[in-house]
Amino acid sequence: MSISLLFEVSRYVTDFICLSPSWILLIICKPLRMQVISIYFNTGFRSGGLKSNECYLLRAPATQQDEGDCENLGGHLTSIHDSATNDYIGGNLAKLVKANPLYTSDMVWIGGGSECFNDTYCRWYWEDETSFDFQAFAPGQNAKRNDQSTMYAVTFNISNNLWYAYDEDSPKYYNLFPYLCKVPPQAGPPPCPEGAFAGVNGDDCFMFHKDPVDWGTAKYNGCNDSKLASIQDAFENKLITSQLVNLSNNISTKVWLGGYTEYQCNSCHTNCGNYWNWDDGTDFSYTNFAPGHEDENPDQVLVINTLNGKWYGEGDTKKYPYLCKVRSSKSKSKKQQSLGGCPGKMSNVLGIF
Repeated sequence: MSISLLFEVSRYVTDFICLSPSWILLIICKPLRMQVISIYFNTGFRSGGLKSNECYLLRAPATQQDEGDCENLGGHLTSIHDSATNDYIGGNLAKLVKANPLYTSDMVWIGGGSECFNDTYCRWYWEDETSFDFQAFAPGQNAKRNDQSTMYAVTFNISNNLWYAYDEDSPKYYNLFPYLCKVPPQAGPPPCPEGAFAGVNGDDCFMFHKDPVDWGTAKYNGCNDSKLASIQDAFENKLITSQLVNLSNNISTKVWLGGYTEYQCNSCHTNCGNYWNWDDGTDFSYTNFAPGHEDENPDQVLVINTLNGKWYGEGDTKKYPYLCKVRSSKSKSKKQQSLGGCPGKMSNVLGIF
């Protein structure tokens, strides 16, 4: 019987990531969709909808690297093609490892390997045969590809997000490192409405509206039955910034969020003052204000800069694009939750993201 350690997802861990082939930066799906569920160790996992062709699965150490196992699941060992994806995967792997007391290594096998031709030319390649167009090797590791006496496989170090090369034929490494597969999910309903992108929390989706309006119009008319967006942690802030920088065509733009200041007192009618709040009622516990813009001045509302992800307080009469937080189909229908996502129960699963 496999261990059933269930870690309920908060805002900090995702099950799946989806990448758009048409965008360089990390995008949570095209058409901007993702679903977050729970993490199971050494068990199967619930299904969940996401982009049609990419689901990432961390597998426990096996007797080989193990490309064969990933192929049996319909995928390959993971390839990585830009720095944003590299950092995103590293952050998720670190969270999985921190949550799993049975995990003891900083290294995870990914799908890179070395090969040489006619004793004159050596190169790195990905098992999924995609272009090796990005590298994050630690110093001295990239040069190992030229060692014609040894074929190397690439590992991902979760402590620094750098890559290290190990002899792929050495048995002493087989049982030491887990491995990360990229496998296709089953077909399922999109968790986010058309045109929206998924957040870190599985019930959250975000809809960007590019037409500039004042904050009040965005709040009362722009988001319909939803709310202006709140941001709960640095991970979510980075995700949203990565989306907005593309949706705004890499132009520095301010976008309305749901933050606003209000004069408040505690239950004893002391400590009165202007405090930041979120329009959706969630706690305003995480902040990312630009230096010098932390003041809780009266009648301030919140914008985020699309290029640097920093926050600024503004007057509510200015006109900017705005970001709404909308409900996913997962939150609307429990039945839909079981219709899509990664297939089946399987053993030796350390986590999915």
